[in-house]
Amino acid sequence: MTSHPEPEPPVVRPRRHVKPPAYLADFEVQRPGSERRSQQPACSSDDEAKAEDPPLSSEHESRVSTPISQRSPTSELVLLDEWRDTRGDLQRENDELRSCIRQLPEILSASQGLKAENAVMKQEIQKLATTVATPCKSVPPVPAPQFHEPETCRSQRPPHKAETSTSTPLRRSGR
Repeated sequence: MTSHPEPEPPVVRPRRHVKPPAYLADFEVQRPGSERRSQQPACSSDDEAKAEDPPLSSEHESRVSTPISQRSPTSELVLLDEWRDTRGDLQRENDELRSCIRQLPEILSASQGLKAENAVMKQEIQKLATTVATPCKSVPPVPAPQFHEPETCRSQRPPHKAETSTSTPLRRSGR
């Protein structure tokens, strides 16, 4: 015997009551099957009440709307960027740069002249540095003058004691 199990009747549970978390308190959260809550205007003016956002048109759109605390009365305004005309400023800047470019050849030639002068001066400094670095050589004392007489003259003169000379330096008196 084959037994056919009888289908069990579906269990009907009560619907859960879901309370949104505290961080979503400022948002209008729409759940599937729930209706959107209506907002109460902060002021009693009819114009401002009409200016509020219209309800979402389809259920497929975003299920979270703008926070109530962040809505501003200027939310429907369009922001346009304004650019001031800077052509005049740019033209003046271009003119200044062009005048600087015209002066470049003069500046370059002056710079090259200064480079050449700098190289010459550097060589002179190196020469002076080498002469200062080398110690002075001691110069031998200048010998006393000697008189050279031909032999014929010596034979005619009588011999003197003064002919022998000594090389003593002369001293000056401080007076």
